[in-house]
Amino acid sequence: MKRNLFLSILGICFVFNLQAQQPALYTIYMYNTYGIHPAYAGMENTLVATGIIRQQWAGLKGSPSSQQINVNLPLNAISSGIGINLENDRVGVEQNIAASMTYAYKIRIGNDATLSVGANAGFLQKSITGADIKTPSGIYTNNTIIHKDGLLSESNTSAQAPLFDASIFFQRKNIKIGFTAKNLFDNSLNYTINNTKIRLIKNYLFTFASDFELSSNLLLKPSLLVRTDARELQTQVSLLAEWKQKFSFGGAYRGYSKNTSDAFSIFGGVQLSEKVFLMYAYDVSLSSLKNVNTGSHELLLRYNLGKTIGKGTPEKIIYNPRYF
Repeated sequence: MKRNLFLSILGICFVFNLQAQQPALYTIYMYNTYGIHPAYAGMENTLVATGIIRQQWAGLKGSPSSQQINVNLPLNAISSGIGINLENDRVGVEQNIAASMTYAYKIRIGNDATLSVGANAGFLQKSITGADIKTPSGIYTNNTIIHKDGLLSESNTSAQAPLFDASIFFQRKNIKIGFTAKNLFDNSLNYTINNTKIRLIKNYLFTFASDFELSSNLLLKPSLLVRTDARELQTQVSLLAEWKQKFSFGGAYRGYSKNTSDAFSIFGGVQLSEKVFLMYAYDVSLSSLKNVNTGSHELLLRYNLGKTIGKGTPEKIIYNPRYF
């Protein structure tokens, strides 16, 4: 009963709210920085490819399911970075498929700091599976689907809209700070059913990360993620330990008060080879949804080429005619 009610409310509210497209949620974002901040493209000075899948609130019908794959690399000759990001996010009767390309420009600050500004440009396709929507007055017997609501489709429908995100990222020694504004232009998706429009609201993401070398073998990495649409705010505080640059393990808490607690997470990873890293995370629900799900699962696979791409602009050479 609760599961069907959740699915119905999720589908109907999506149409009537007219404001949508919250960024997909990932627990182990710290190994997917480019996926959050376009300005991070090329900051690792090599080619990096990341794939991540997440099943949120397992066991709850219609719960969020997200997949993302991205690649980024530097263009050192012009102090830049580029990348491409593909994402599929499904919540209830709604599916979002997004594709974007990134350009980032880097500015050196002194000898040990870099400031990068970047942007994503792409498109979003949002689809609704109308047959899965249920309304209180609808008819759903003998394979009949009649919602009795002019705003709701009995079949699949979709719409497209351009996307644009702006980002800034600062890195100095063991400090990393990033800020991204998503859906910067508040674009709308236009549906043919009663000319329904859904506006993509702005979202803002802020991250802070650092690392401390406790010994030659142990590195401690605290991090913070803040997500907001300027109306509601969600934070995640994480602590990660890295042992001998091969094993990683840690935990996180998401929420900011006893009334907004969402989950406690545990995660662990291993460097499978010189270039490939694998990490798994499990979320234990702390909200009222804990009674109707068995937790959330997330798996990340990361490839790092491990060698510098390009050497930047060659140094100027001044020829002395005395030695000709």
